[in-house]
Amino acid sequence: MNKLALMAALALVMGLTFYPIAGKAQMYGSYGYEYEYGSQYQQPQKSLDQQGAKTILENYLESTRNHNLKLGKLEDKGNAFEGEILTQEGSLVDKISVDKNTGRMRSVLRQHF
Repeated sequence: MNKLALMAALALVMGLTFYPIAGKAQMYGSYGYEYEYGSQYQQPQKSLDQQGAKTILENYLESTRNHNLKLGKLEDKGNAFEGEILTQEGSLVDKISVDKNTGRMRSVLRQHF
């Protein structure tokens, strides 16, 4: 009896794995369900202002838990804001660009390959 119940539960789980969600097959991968309904299509309601970019960068610095870092000068660069990450002594560590439309951050100084 236990084997029969286990087989029925396994068949139920396997059947629900491919159950369509809102007319779409549930797929997990780079072009599946997550990609189509994920953050790629979420648009902010308005462009980021300088105070919003400052808040994003301050939250980022706080999340690093490195108390030797601070936010330096924040400049408007057209489609993005560029903020300096400095040591407490004032040495430049990095420059971070924050996109005005998406809020995404990327390093300006460090090249990622």
